[in-house]
Amino acid sequence: MKEPVGLPGGESRWLRPQAFGSRGQQDARARRVRCLAAKALANVRRSPTSPSPRARRGRMFWRPMRRLILFRHAKSDWSSAVDDHDRGLAPRGRRAAGPMGAWLAGRGFRPDLVVCSTALRAARTWNLAKAAFTPAPATELTDEIYEAGDRALLEVVRRTPQEVQTLMLVGHNPGLADLTERLAGSGDPEARRALSVKFPTAAIAVLDVPFDSWDAVAPGSARLDRFVTPKILGLDVD
Repeated sequence: MKEPVGLPGGESRWLRPQAFGSRGQQDARARRVRCLAAKALANVRRSPTSPSPRARRGRMFWRPMRRLILFRHAKSDWSSAVDDHDRGLAPRGRRAAGPMGAWLAGRGFRPDLVVCSTALRAARTWNLAKAAFTPAPATELTDEIYEAGDRALLEVVRRTPQEVQTLMLVGHNPGLADLTERLAGSGDPEARRALSVKFPTAAIAVLDVPFDSWDAVAPGSARLDRFVTPKILGLDVD
């Protein structure tokens, strides 16, 4: 992927931790891990997006280190004979994209980096949704998301810079639906039931992963925290 700009702290390079280093470097990395863990735990305890008591019942308290948001493009336009990559949004899709972005922003689900498909329908979906964020999150358009399967998408996730705490992919099915089902080893029962029915256009899955490194994300390692669709939110987009 190309190097993004505007990452947290003004950093424009992708920093990857080395496998080995001096004792001082190892101690510095250990302090950084402890700091991130404490920050993540504090966020979980005070955030309105934390799992409810009912969701926590019968399982260990969840302590997310990373958050992955999967956002399927809104309803596309099939009214004209154009190449699949160049299809834009249908009126229904344009009405849904903005409110879905507002839902994300309203619940504190702000991505540090957005990796978006270059397909016109995906780019326009995110362009409408990102209006809810001030300033807009750093965004990278890439062909890697277009028509990618779940395995290819997982590799994109694993290559994410470590300074990114919350990553969003804006893309397509069946890749996003398959990736969500592949990663979600646990989660909110209602969200899992809704996901099992369908991953429709403009749907959003929010997954928490208990790792301090994106390259550790593996099948079954995430918790499905939220799964919402325009219909679930009661949006009048028809």
